[in-house]
Order: sequence, then C-alpha cells, then structure tokens
Amino acid sequence: MRERGSSPSRRGLLKGTVAATAAASLANLAVADQADAELLTMGSELEALWVEEQEFSAQAERLNKVGERLRPEPSAALLAYDNEGEPLFHFRAGAYRPNPPVLAHVQDCERAWRVTGFREGPCPEAALLVDLEAWNSGGARAHEACGAAAAERELERAAAACCVLVKRIVHMPARTAAGLAVKLRALTIARTDGPEDDYIGEVITSPEDYTTDQRMAFSVLRDALAILGVGATQ
Repeated sequence: MRERGSSPSRRGLLKGTVAATAAASLANLAVADQADAELLTMGSELEALWVEEQEFSAQAERLNKVGERLRPEPSAALLAYDNEGEPLFHFRAGAYRPNPPVLAHVQDCERAWRVTGFREGPCPEAALLVDLEAWNSGGARAHEACGAAAAERELERAAAACCVLVKRIVHMPARTAAGLAVKLRALTIARTDGPEDDYIGEVITSPEDYTTDQRMAFSVLRDALAILGVGATQ
C-alpha cells in the first residue's frame, strides 16, 4: 500500500518533463555544435574576413578618388591628340580617362612604326606613348602617397584570404542546419557577378536555357537561403 502523498503531482510531472526535454534539447544542440564545430569556426572567420574586405574596399574607393585628384594632368600633346574627331582623353567625374578605342589606335600606330616600319620618318604616336607612361607613373606615385595603393594591397590580401577559406569550406561537409547556413553564406560571398537573388531567379524562370533538374536545384537553393536567413534572399 502506497503512503499518502507519495505519488507525484501533475505539476511535478510537468516540471520534470520540461526539465528533461530542455536537457535533451541542450544535449542535442551540443552534439550539433560539436558535429560542425570546425565548419562553424570557419564561418566566423569568414565573416570577419568579409567585413575586413568590405572596409578595405570602401577605404580604397575613397582614397583612389583622392589619388586621381593628385595625379598630374596629361601632357598638352596627349590632350590635343584625336583620331577622326575622337579625343585620346575624356574628362569625367573630375578625372582624366584614356579613351580605349583611340588609345588602341595609338598603340597600333606605334607598333606598326616600330616593328614593321609601316610609317617612314617620325611617329607622333611613339612620343604620345612616352607621355602616357609618364602620366601613368605620376598617377602611381600619387596613389602611393595618399595611401590608395596600400589600401588596394590590403583589399587584395583580405580577398585572397576569403577565397582560400571559401575553398576550405567547399570541402567540409555540413551535418547541421547551422553548418549548412555557413556553406550557403560562403556561397553568397563567393559570388562576384551580382546579387544571388537575380541569378537564382533567372535560372528558375528560364526553362529554355536550363533543364528541369537544374531549375529544381536552384529552387531548393533559393528556399534554403530564405529558410536559414542567409544573404539577401528573404
């Protein structure tokens, strides 16, 4: 015979069940974290590198504008030259920029004169390329002096480190949702040709360019990005 009061109350049972469930959940989380511990660590490192890369990118963009203002102007001969009415230099956004088609024409003329002897006598374009080299060198000195070149080097270093880490993440299998989120985040960082939303949407809605299985794969990718809250996809 059981003594009075020895059976557990409903409230006690509920508390015990909640405590056991919480303990089991924490244990599962611990196991999940352990399963993808290395991948999660790499994800944190990648985020830090990505922030650093964006900071150097903004700094380089700002200092490059300073460097362009400090760059010496092109010589009078460079500014006076034109080919069929098209100038060798344009002045845009507060800076001189070579006009690619005319620059290519100048280089072709100089090469024909120097290599093939197509033109007899002096070659004005050869002198222009000397002036152009001096203008480029002056720009390089200006960018070095204002810190733009150093910012560009730091940007390249951070970008290279990001690339190396993304390649490591590619080969690391994800075993949990958190690990999968790291890999999807690495995917969004690795893309360099525009927002992932535009590209993914283009694949999904272009049956004439992609097979059904390819479109389905990108549909799954879109949903995974949204569910896990990764990148710009909502």
